[in-house]
Amino acid sequence: MQHERPVSRKPKWATDFITMPQYNKLIMGTGDREIQLYELSSLEPYCQISSLETVPLRLDYCYTGPDECSILYGDSQGCVNIILITSVGETLRMWKKLPKIENVPNIGIDNAMLSQNVTYIRWKVHQDWVTKVTFSFSRCTLGYLFCLSME
Repeated sequence: MQHERPVSRKPKWATDFITMPQYNKLIMGTGDREIQLYELSSLEPYCQISSLETVPLRLDYCYTGPDECSILYGDSQGCVNIILITSVGETLRMWKKLPKIENVPNIGIDNAMLSQNVTYIRWKVHQDWVTKVTFSFSRCTLGYLFCLSME
């Protein structure tokens, strides 16, 4: 019996990773300006967001409500970036069906932002690398409360 090898992908530099437990995913930042999502149970590639402006250095993830989440990252240009996603399950399934780059379904950040389910926020906080980010979220009777901590 001969085993077939999967199509090889070029090695990636992982800059950080965090779990997305509500959706059974692992989120990984790469040195190629991508955020890749993997199936947590098998570590099989699920999809990726590419063409980020800079390298995502540190990641954080926050489940913000039923089928809503935020992916937060600090980058090499001193910016904090937040990707807010609603209808997360549907959005991820749609991204998984997109054309593949290096055998991974791919969506560029500019195309992801065209979806009504995705909001992208980026702002410059200082001149140095953002090496730590933490996103806290809570609901209150007056609406939402966001807290961002960075270094």
